[in-house]
Amino acid sequence: MDRIDMGKFQSPAMQYRIHPFWFWNGEMDDEQIRHQIEEMKDKGVGGFFLCARQGLTIPYLSQAWFDKVRLAVEHAAAREMHVWLYDEYPYPSGIAGGEVILEHPDAKHVTLEHRLVRARDGERIDLELPWGRILYAKAAPVRADGTIDWELACDVRHCIGNHQADPLFQKTGLTTYTQKRFFTYRTVYRLQWEAPAGEWALLVFQEQELDDFKYYGTFVDPCNREAMSTFIRLTHDKYVPAVGDYFGATVKGMFTDEIALLGRMPWSRHIAAFFRERCGYPLTDRLHALVDRTAADAAKVRYDYYQTIHLLLRSSYHQQVHDWCEGQGLEYVAEVPVVRMATQTYSHVPGGDSAHEKLGRSLDWSLRRYFTSMRENPKMISSLSRQLGRERNLVECFHSVGWSMTLQDARWMVDRLAALGTNFYNFHAFYYTMDALAKHDAPPSQFIQNPYWAHFRTLADYTGRLSYIMSQGRAHIRIAYLDPTTTLWSFMANPFQGFRFGGADGPDEQRLQQLRDDWMNIGIQLLRSRLDYDHLDPELLADAHPQDGLLRIGQAEYSVIVLPPLTNLEGAAWRMLQRFKACGGTIIALGLLPHESLGNGSPCGEEALQLFGAPSSAQLDYWSGQGNAATPVGSADAVVEQPLYQSGCAYYLPYAAGDTARVWPHLERLLERVSPPAVRLRLADDPQSLLMQTRVLHASEAAVFVTNQEGGAQDGLLELELAQLLNISEAAAAQAQVLELCLETGSAWLLPEAAQVAGSACWRVPLRLEPYAARLLLVRLPAAQPEGAAPPPGARAPSPLAATRPRHRLRPRHRLRPRHRLRPRHPLRLRHP
Repeated sequence: MDRIDMGKFQSPAMQYRIHPFWFWNGEMDDEQIRHQIEEMKDKGVGGFFLCARQGLTIPYLSQAWFDKVRLAVEHAAAREMHVWLYDEYPYPSGIAGGEVILEHPDAKHVTLEHRLVRARDGERIDLELPWGRILYAKAAPVRADGTIDWELACDVRHCIGNHQADPLFQKTGLTTYTQKRFFTYRTVYRLQWEAPAGEWALLVFQEQELDDFKYYGTFVDPCNREAMSTFIRLTHDKYVPAVGDYFGATVKGMFTDEIALLGRMPWSRHIAAFFRERCGYPLTDRLHALVDRTAADAAKVRYDYYQTIHLLLRSSYHQQVHDWCEGQGLEYVAEVPVVRMATQTYSHVPGGDSAHEKLGRSLDWSLRRYFTSMRENPKMISSLSRQLGRERNLVECFHSVGWSMTLQDARWMVDRLAALGTNFYNFHAFYYTMDALAKHDAPPSQFIQNPYWAHFRTLADYTGRLSYIMSQGRAHIRIAYLDPTTTLWSFMANPFQGFRFGGADGPDEQRLQQLRDDWMNIGIQLLRSRLDYDHLDPELLADAHPQDGLLRIGQAEYSVIVLPPLTNLEGAAWRMLQRFKACGGTIIALGLLPHESLGNGSPCGEEALQLFGAPSSAQLDYWSGQGNAATPVGSADAVVEQPLYQSGCAYYLPYAAGDTARVWPHLERLLERVSPPAVRLRLADDPQSLLMQTRVLHASEAAVFVTNQEGGAQDGLLELELAQLLNISEAAAAQAQVLELCLETGSAWLLPEAAQVAGSACWRVPLRLEPYAARLLLVRLPAAQPEGAAPPPGARAPSPLAATRPRHRLRPRHRLRPRHRLRPRHPLRLRHP
């Protein structure tokens, strides 16, 4: 790790600057392409993602398309800008503008649909079912306690036939004698069955083809390996002769967007065979376990179902694209829904999609909006990047905020993303044109059409400097917060849809909501209390390296693992927890310990209780009480009594579902004791509206970034424990300097109010955060003022970004006109509505 280069901070390199989606949504005139690249360069934009978008008038993937692509790449190269290729028209990725389906009609996307009804004592069932391949059709008796005895289920497939459901009268005919015809349409399946004595459950699963999806009416199956190979041949391979000579230099990589399995229950025609190959039993015989949690081994079947999807999708799509990119010297960046964090293992640049609101929302609101989505939670993306050893992680931001979005809105969201670890900013979007309907494509365009474009350089430089700092060294994060992924799967939470319920059982849905809420409430409270952490996928935990009380994964190093309430845990992850405890690492478990077996050595029964030294009765109360869900986490009204069980460095804090308010103060005190933070920001009346990230940049240098995400000014005291942060003595700490780096101007100055605490290696800095403002501090050794440093500029000129009120408002009732006119050598018209 190198020390901060103030020259690079003041003038960040292209790689750290904003890279927008550049929407090619018009006729793509050569001179206009060149002019728009010149505008981006002039305003401090580092590069762009070249996106074919609705409105494009030249044929996609034709010679005309690639001629325009080469023109843009050549001009970007002349301006030392970066180009990233976007692999679809428009999106999601995988269909090559619809051509993949033409070559692979068998690769149309399907979803898993089911119908569950109950009947009794001779009741006649007459069900209309959709026209789709039947995978399972069985009836099973219901026991006296209301559970279903699937072991006694009987097959009812023979009771199903096809049916033309809609009659139609037409005035047409084959002869001159009559013009009247009776037709029927809409083919469906129809099930007719009579229930035997007693109560019965009737269940049908079908594979239904997607027939109403954006742009092409259907979508492709990303688990179809051959179809995905065709996608690469039709799309990626064609860029090699067009711009391959720029690969790795000007052209940096390939972006894939939103490809995933759709539907309430994700499915592929390739799942059943792959499932049987890896699990050793047929899923189609156990589909009832997806809708009935009381079925035998339901948790394991559900785990095997989602893990199969994860592995199949990752190998069929992501690994193939990754391998192609590696072979061409390009980086693969994916912004996609995932089954678990490790689905993005093959991403050179892990990506996500977040920050789509206007200034004024509370921090709590913003964090809750994205927390449970592995695609939308920037903290998950930055955590994965560190654990995979990647230098950069990307967030696509600002789509659909609307034309009223300002530079202040953008900076406020950029600050939040940075504090959560983002260091690659992909603005959505720069429009080539906003003619006609193009202006309504998930606006705004932050480009030449916008009145604030004249001031965009200020935001571009600000973002570039912040990205540069957030890309240096390593985040000082010692806490890992384990994802309850497999627990949520066992309650049929669909990970592609933010772990929303995808099953059929009412109690399943209620318990899933409690588990999701508890996971989210604790995670958000950690962030709002400025106890920074990384999310951790149990699959990645299994590959970690425990030693001397620390857990090392990629660039990350943890001394504490916090477990949210869990009902199960994979065997490999469980064994790693045991090894971590054995080497002196700290584990803190909350609420519910894993007890449902997933096979392969996963903990079951009371095994987890023994690890934490807890009696068998300790976790019986989790489901028995509802807790006080209305009480905010950390509330002063929270109950103070809290049992704590301990075995060595393993701690267990039981509580009732929903009662995170009661357990939070105890967790906070426990974390303070076992892993005291190296940096604290103390506020007299903490509104918990601030986010903070600390980075160790060098053995003698660290940075602290703090952002106030709400509208009240905050005064606090920043404490820097340099013995922990930089591993130095009290005497060495006396030589330290604390500087402030200005993200708007690139200047730096010493903070004379910073002072060392007598008798320690701790420094204290009085810190004021204005509404919606952010500050970046640098502590460094030895005491050397960086070149260009200046005294605190008490009379600095205000910047458009410093205003708490937007200075440039878009008025939708007026026509949007660019501030910059084309020079005479570009005699072209800018597009207006």
